[in-house]
Amino acid sequence: MLDEASLRQAEETGVTLFRRWGSAAGAAGLPPGVSVTEVTVSGAGLEWSADDVREAVAVFVGLLA
Repeated sequence: MLDEASLRQAEETGVTLFRRWGSAAGAAGLPPGVSVTEVTVSGAGLEWSADDVREAVAVFVGLLA
């Protein structure tokens, strides 16, 4: 579901906020149902304002519904 939302966001908006999600199933110390991702901010991302980030997160969350 999270990977699908990430892909849809990239296809529909040209924004890749999150790339790949992993489940906690294989991660020690994390409870079931928890997913994790790694965030890397490259040069273009450093130009984003706080509002840009909030908007991208809102779009991503909206794709989960």
